[in-house]
Amino acid sequence: MLRPLLVGSALVLASCATLFGCKGSGGDAGSSSASPASSIKVERTCKDAVGRYGEHFGKSLVKDPKSPVPADKHDKAVAAIKEAVIKSCEEDKWDSLPIDCLASLFEKPGFLPPDKMDDAFTVCANGAGKEKSAKMDDRVARAMLDVMKGSAGSASD
Repeated sequence: MLRPLLVGSALVLASCATLFGCKGSGGDAGSSSASPASSIKVERTCKDAVGRYGEHFGKSLVKDPKSPVPADKHDKAVAAIKEAVIKSCEEDKWDSLPIDCLASLFEKPGFLPPDKMDDAFTVCANGAGKEKSAKMDDRVARAMLDVMKGSAGSASD
């Protein structure tokens, strides 16, 4: 497993609303925590919000000292990981909770210290649920293997 699993969607919703001002199905809890001037616009879609997460996740994985991906393949691996994460969101039909949470986090750069960002992203992404998170982890692992083998980076099931 590449990330810890979700403890419960209520934890994700509470963490998301409290920390990032994301909106769940219950309204816009915490949405006034940052001024509009400090925010950027992130679409609440698999391509934009989850794609940004996929790129961040990919960069984190390839830069990890334990990463098996050679340095000359880092860019290709990041792109393949991003596509695997987007595909997971689209094909597994993620609920709005993790997408909103990720978008909210990206809309408020600098809101958290850099050393806390990976934990925040994990909380948001785990909002997809245990089964969907596991499927995403499998796609990401396959994408990394495909890049290391020199193939075109398939994120298929």
